[in-house]
Amino acid sequence: MKKIIMIVGALLLSAGCLTAQDSPTQDTATHGYRSFFGSESTVWNCGMILYDLGPDDNRVVIGRDTVVGAVHYRVISSNWGTGLIREDSVSGKMWVKGTHWSDQEELIADLSLSIGDSFDIGYRGWYVVDSVYYDSVGRKTIHLTHNNYPDFYMKEEVGAEMLWPVFFNPHYETFLICVHHNDTLLYKTTVEDGYNYLNRDSCRVRLHESINEIMSERINIYPNPCYNYIKVDDNKLKCVQIYDQKGVLIAEATNSIVDMTGKPSGLYVIVAITDDKIIYKKIIKK
Repeated sequence: MKKIIMIVGALLLSAGCLTAQDSPTQDTATHGYRSFFGSESTVWNCGMILYDLGPDDNRVVIGRDTVVGAVHYRVISSNWGTGLIREDSVSGKMWVKGTHWSDQEELIADLSLSIGDSFDIGYRGWYVVDSVYYDSVGRKTIHLTHNNYPDFYMKEEVGAEMLWPVFFNPHYETFLICVHHNDTLLYKTTVEDGYNYLNRDSCRVRLHESINEIMSERINIYPNPCYNYIKVDDNKLKCVQIYDQKGVLIAEATNSIVDMTGKPSGLYVIVAITDDKIIYKKIIKK
């Protein structure tokens, strides 16, 4: 909440306070929200966390129109599968429907939410709206928080920074790096809102390894959940680092055991660096 207040305060100081006549709420109330889709093309450059397989790139393209059961959709395709997507540009809502996983629609963005409202993110459970504001170009933005997971945002024109990937795999996290409408860069995630292994200049994941190589040389990280210590088994291990949900380094060791005593309970990312690979894995501290 404090971060959002600081952002809004900086905008007001730099651009002057908005009057009721200039407020972007007047436009959305009269004309609805600006579409999540470009008039000719829409591309979301995403990253995926594949747990102990590490991060990977995922390019999502919004394609042709189609009709399913009298409902108008657009076809959506990516490196990991295909699905259907539609929006209500009056209320600012967007749904996906996975052809491989379920016939049910999944709501992945809702700009009609207000402070205190909740929003279901599948296996992550319910997020709560912390604040609602307008960014530097006047897009309505919904900021959501969770007790155990990182914050994320829904943005007018852009979509949800963490896309619920019904049409890929419901157990993977998919998050936005960049958004292009009609071949024009519309949005690029910030350092504060993103992950430290992203290359925002290229709209790609910075560290991109072969999944087959990682799977053939997977190392054992245990126990998970852990209480006081986490152990990494690999005879080529050089360094182990633990990061919190904001990407801050909170523990480090050059041997196979990392002391987690006194660290708050919650979700962390362990990075194990060996002579020939880097492994990312989520761990839970009890």
